[in-house]
Amino acid sequence: MRSMFSAISGLKSFQTSMDVVGSNIANVNTPGYKASRVVFQTALSQLLKSARSPAGGLGGINPIQIGLGSRIAAIDKMMTQGSFQSTGKKTDLAIQGDGFFIVTDGIRKYYTRAGNFDLDSNGNLIQTSTGLKVMGWKAQLDPSTGRRFVDTNLPISELVVKAGMTLPAKKTTQTKFGGNMKSDVGFKNFEITLTDDSGNKHDVKVSFKRAEGIKISGTDSPFDSEQQYTFEIDASPYEGTKGRVVLDKFGNVVTSGFDVLDSGIDDTNDSTGNRDIDFNGPLTGNFIIYAYDGTNKAATAVTLDNAESIDTTGDLNSVDNKTNVVWKAIPIKSTTAVEDNTTTGTDIDNTNGEITLSKPYTGVYTIVLKDSSNNVLDVKTVTLNGDNKISFDTSIGPVNSFELYENANSITVGNNAELVATNSGMFKFYEADDPTNFIVPDYQTPLYSTSVQVYDTLGNAYQVYFDFVKLGYIDDDHKNVWIWRARIPTGEDITYMRDETTDVANAKGGVINFDETGRVKDYGSISDNLISNIDWNAGVKYIKFDAGESGDSTVKIKVDLNELTQYSGEFSAAVDYQDGYPLGTLESFAINEYGEIVGTFSNGITDTLGKIALAVFNNPAGLTDMGKSLYVESANSGIAKIGEVGSGGRGTLIPGALEMSNVDLAEEFTKMIVAQRGFQANARVITTSDQILNELVNIKR
Repeated sequence: MRSMFSAISGLKSFQTSMDVVGSNIANVNTPGYKASRVVFQTALSQLLKSARSPAGGLGGINPIQIGLGSRIAAIDKMMTQGSFQSTGKKTDLAIQGDGFFIVTDGIRKYYTRAGNFDLDSNGNLIQTSTGLKVMGWKAQLDPSTGRRFVDTNLPISELVVKAGMTLPAKKTTQTKFGGNMKSDVGFKNFEITLTDDSGNKHDVKVSFKRAEGIKISGTDSPFDSEQQYTFEIDASPYEGTKGRVVLDKFGNVVTSGFDVLDSGIDDTNDSTGNRDIDFNGPLTGNFIIYAYDGTNKAATAVTLDNAESIDTTGDLNSVDNKTNVVWKAIPIKSTTAVEDNTTTGTDIDNTNGEITLSKPYTGVYTIVLKDSSNNVLDVKTVTLNGDNKISFDTSIGPVNSFELYENANSITVGNNAELVATNSGMFKFYEADDPTNFIVPDYQTPLYSTSVQVYDTLGNAYQVYFDFVKLGYIDDDHKNVWIWRARIPTGEDITYMRDETTDVANAKGGVINFDETGRVKDYGSISDNLISNIDWNAGVKYIKFDAGESGDSTVKIKVDLNELTQYSGEFSAAVDYQDGYPLGTLESFAINEYGEIVGTFSNGITDTLGKIALAVFNNPAGLTDMGKSLYVESANSGIAKIGEVGSGGRGTLIPGALEMSNVDLAEEFTKMIVAQRGFQANARVITTSDQILNELVNIKR
């Protein structure tokens, strides 16, 4: 009977189905396992009567066929994504999306979704269950930069991560600054009201700016902790009166004193034909009256008591009856010189332009320099900070004698309304007759420093300090000017450069100018004298220094200040980035989502050690299963298309996780029931066919 043989084919088919279900369930916890399914199809059918087409008055007749059972049409791999299990192990990898890891035994390539990897004793990245080596691209060392790079155009090979791998030292070639330079530093201007003996009120305005003529190097450098400022008085008859103050790093006064008074002097002849100096208003106190006609200079110390003029007799005769004479009055404490070389025998060095005083002085002083005929060569105001030397310009001629006067720290406005500037302790201005009427100028140091560690080619470290000082207004095009310098505590000399190949001659530092929006506008350089020697056509962009015998002969660093800002917020400027580092030893590694093996070295630098490759196939279900969660190419899978993770339709990686089996137990149990019932039903067909045959035998009885 045909039914018996058909049922036998059904039993065989459902037996195979149970085999597949059993295998799926057995691998429910196998990483990377892909479930299979069974597809049935009919076997041969026996034709009992052919079909007949409609003809005449009769309709058509379908063919009469008897099926002869079933057979297995296909056992398909279900290449759907499995769920992920977090393992926390850095070398475990799961593929999210399409693709296969490539592993090898040195002869043949295998493909797998099971990413249970680890390192062996030789540092090879292997699959722990098989010992096969994981393949990808090894990083190549760039000799020019010392960094590694991955060339994915090269053939893939085994990946190796060895303990003790090193990262060569790299010298610093650039630094980048970020952050803010506080805009409101230095002194803030103010106004104080004084009352004279007649009860009249006098409003005195005081404004500040950086002291002119200070040097970027030496004992009076603006980069020192002591900061120098000039102030100017705006009150009749002292319009234009200037003063100097030097503050220590705590904001206390080191020295202070009034400097030069440009009082709007009228130097016309009087009715008798003599030259008189008429002041804008009465002056009270001790002064050096200074005159200069372009050729001759004269100076005399006088005491004035509410005086409105002074004649040109005496020492001022040398410029008498001349036109275009410049007159100035310098407030001093006493008309008696604190020192002169006629009484002390002080040394005057005309070769080097230096006067050696008998002792150190601290304060603001005026020195009158004279020749052998007692003619005045120059009058200059100096600020001494415990110094016993004063330099002068030798071009004025040989100096034979001098007089040194201490500048006053007060001036009298109106009818004995005296304004005093303190010369010790906290810097303040107060009314002499009423010390409770005082103002302490608001002050914040304009000096700011930050540092960064840089390296030469051998990895030797150098701490470079960057000092910034605000100058403020220079001219209408440069209103927010800062000077800066670089220094190394170990004493290496810094050379400043406008570009990578051109030194800025005699430069002692760089200059930056901020625009009105608080952004960097332009760059300059500076030599000794701050105001006069700023060169806006030679902006400093690089520094270099000689590393000596300990490292590379020259370290050249680009200093990028473009991202600095100048707002009213606090100082936050710092080097955000520098590209150098010392020698490093591999301490740890990790694999990222794009398959890059990234090593962390002892110098804090991370570098790429290699990159894992993935393969995709046109028909991944057509791969031949070799067991152990491994596949190889087959005639219908297509060739492996090997490339980078995340490209060309390849998935990305999930580090520290494994892809689990995509077996669905509920579905497998349902298939098991279907297979069981199908098997039972086919068995019943055989039993029933047997009974029918038995009845046939019994007919003979």
